[in-house]
Amino acid sequence: MIDEAIADPEQAERAESVRAYLVALRGGAPFLSSADARLLLGWLDQGVPVALILGALDQVAEQRRQRRSRGRMSLNSARMAVEKLWGGLVSAPPPPPGPVATAALAAWVEELARGQGADPLVAALVADCRVALGRAEGAHALIEQLAGCCRRFHDALWERDPDEQAALRQAAADELAPLQESLGTAVFADLVEEAARSRLRACWPRVCASELWDRLPSTGELAG
Repeated sequence: MIDEAIADPEQAERAESVRAYLVALRGGAPFLSSADARLLLGWLDQGVPVALILGALDQVAEQRRQRRSRGRMSLNSARMAVEKLWGGLVSAPPPPPGPVATAALAAWVEELARGQGADPLVAALVADCRVALGRAEGAHALIEQLAGCCRRFHDALWERDPDEQAALRQAAADELAPLQESLGTAVFADLVEEAARSRLRACWPRVCASELWDRLPSTGELAG
């Protein structure tokens, strides 16, 4: 659901991964604005890894939660974070092969497996991640696929209990109430939705792309 046409199927798939992750973080409209689509395609044309973009989105989402940001979350919200991470990556020395990075990500999956308890959604997440471990080649591709597993987990968690969903929205609306008069109805509703989803994601802080990114031993390993 990206406004700009993408001829390359692989690039279209990468763009869709970013779009879906952003929408899962903020809720609301399931498409990118034209400005966000152009920004994303520019990043992909430069070779910016999807894994890096998703990690930056997580960082920015957490910052927005702490600051009670007044605007709707977009890819442009993460521009500075993406550019900072990308600048660090391209300035790194030539990387070694990536088995150490892959092992660090596999360890994350096994930690989830050991702590899953009886929750069927966590069990499904672990199974989804193990499929990704057997399919992806290299740390970039693996983070992208594991981040997709995280997104599907949070989507399922959000949809599981309508009563909890309503309670999260109410708690978010109460927290953001001081901003309501200065914002339009639509903007306030968007912020409430984003804050409600953020509250639920905060219960699972390690199930996100930024955690996967941080698990890597070094930026140099990322090319593996």
